[in-house]
Amino acid sequence: MSEFEGPIAGAGRADGWGPTAGLPDWGASATIDDGTDVRIAELIAEFASDVAFDATGPPAIGDSPRHDDLTASSQALAEIFETQMRIVQDAVRGSNDVEALSALEIALECRTLENELVERALRRRLKAVAGLQEALGALRRVDSVATMLQAAPREFALASDFDRVNLFRVEKGRMVMESAYWEGDPVGAQEMVEYGQRNPPRLEHMLLETEMTRRRAPCLVRDAPRDPRVPRDLADWSRSRSYVAAPIMPSGKVIGFVHADCLYQGRRCDTFDRDLIWAFAESFGYAFERTVLSERSRAQRHRAKTALVQTVELLDEVENDELRLAGPDYGDDAPTRAVGRLVEPEVPIEAALTRREIEVLRLMATGMTNQAIADELVVTVGTVKAHVKHILKKFRASNRSEVVSRYVRSARDQDLAKVMSG
Repeated sequence: MSEFEGPIAGAGRADGWGPTAGLPDWGASATIDDGTDVRIAELIAEFASDVAFDATGPPAIGDSPRHDDLTASSQALAEIFETQMRIVQDAVRGSNDVEALSALEIALECRTLENELVERALRRRLKAVAGLQEALGALRRVDSVATMLQAAPREFALASDFDRVNLFRVEKGRMVMESAYWEGDPVGAQEMVEYGQRNPPRLEHMLLETEMTRRRAPCLVRDAPRDPRVPRDLADWSRSRSYVAAPIMPSGKVIGFVHADCLYQGRRCDTFDRDLIWAFAESFGYAFERTVLSERSRAQRHRAKTALVQTVELLDEVENDELRLAGPDYGDDAPTRAVGRLVEPEVPIEAALTRREIEVLRLMATGMTNQAIADELVVTVGTVKAHVKHILKKFRASNRSEVVSRYVRSARDQDLAKVMSG
């Protein structure tokens, strides 16, 4: 049905979970003890005449093979195996034992096929690693959050063996479709996004995605039509038969999911696909976080630059103001010219605030708390408090109610002015 095994099957706890959870083991060999090294060197030395070596010759007995010797040593052992098996084969033929000879030939064929499968798996892993690096490299060059969210499914699908990749975000306890890439079927992908946005499944305790959130691990769904824990509406609408999924959690908190399958190939997903999407989800999460921080930094820099330009303009205005033979006008509502501009009735309130401060003020006018405003604007509560403090200071208001009342009155006056002018 579905599997929640860790990337290294059986590692850690008995159920596949534990401290080993993380990036998959891309084919790293098991540790070889000293006794194994010695025996390898002894065998190669004993049958050196049957094995072709390069200029370095066979490894000395007792020496551990260097990393670049591992392939040569493996090939040497394979040649020794074939030589010895031929000797056994000749002996069996000489004994006229037809049954033993047939069994030996089958064993040799199985060994050959096994080696081919190992090489095929290794080539698949190497291709996957190269593709993953290519996809992540392309995403790291994106400097826009919106562009990255749209590009992620496509880059991952093109760099891997998946036909379809779907990206979801977690919003208010639901799994909301963000973007999708279906190879050769852009219309289907767009329809899937629209359907997923209209029907976002709730992350209830029986859902596989909820289990992924709890375990912080990927999942392999072998039989989606009969698995009771898949998002049934989405699975049926997309005709998914088997898929893999992984949580996106750059800072420890799950903010989304990525799903992938091989529907058009007619291939069911396997544990390697699960490990691959897990590696992508982790790396994509960090790349996405970096892009978000970079975009916020650019926005803050732009606002700071705008505020600086406005300050310089105000100072120039004060410096160049015509000198008049009159005392300064310091009314209750205008201790300085800069603040005076904010309270003049003919100037809209929005003219005195930055774009983000206007957004915060409008949400304040709806009665939202600082936490609710932070969730809406996807910022921290501390950032919202700073904006509120700046707004109160600019209007010299003592509390939120005062500044909200003033904003509502200003908005009403503006609407009345528009009606009168119309």
